[in-house]
Amino acid sequence: MLRTICICIVIFFSNTLISQSVDSIATVKSPRLIQQVFHEIGINGTSILSQFLNISDKEIIESPYLLTYKIGIKKHALRFGIGGNWGDREECIGGTTDKIITINYDLDWRVGYEFRTYFGSRWIGTFGLDFISRSIENEIISETSFDRVTILEKSIGNGFGLAIGLQYHLTKRLLLGTEGAFYLLNSEYIKDTIFENNNTTPVDLEFLKERTTLIYLPSTIYIIFHF
Repeated sequence: MLRTICICIVIFFSNTLISQSVDSIATVKSPRLIQQVFHEIGINGTSILSQFLNISDKEIIESPYLLTYKIGIKKHALRFGIGGNWGDREECIGGTTDKIITINYDLDWRVGYEFRTYFGSRWIGTFGLDFISRSIENEIISETSFDRVTILEKSIGNGFGLAIGLQYHLTKRLLLGTEGAFYLLNSEYIKDTIFENNNTTPVDLEFLKERTTLIYLPSTIYIIFHF
């Protein structure tokens, strides 16, 4: 809730200040509707704002794409998106030289087609058909004087789905946008335990195929540069 309020405040003051500039509503008119070729670069502003304010809301599933790019002609565009995280942590066990290392990695990307419709001089509705891919990998490494044991969990999936969005021109070159999406994802999950010194220890390899749905609510605000 706090995150939503903060975002609304930022949008309100940004719109107020920018609308008073030279590149304001007077420049956001019909010429953009007949623009032959356009490019748009989007930055996930909600993710940046959440990290800056240290706000976390696990109940809301945000868009995983930190950076988006579109190239289009009039009402049609190709759309791309990419996002991911990487982190590691190392901790000692009981003041000894034994330690546990945790490594987390994930990557999301998409590519698709978009149809755009215009409402007046400022609003744009977007309808996308996407192919998506997701890779997640987690490693827990236990280093002791006896052995180095790695528990590896990996999930790789591909899918497709629909996305519906809305964009608003603050100026001719600067927009705010949001988007909701529904995707079907087919993925393979593998869990393996690897002993570096004791390879004779029997370990059952876990393998699972699953089909899941991904629903992204329009809770992510993108800052979009149009040129």
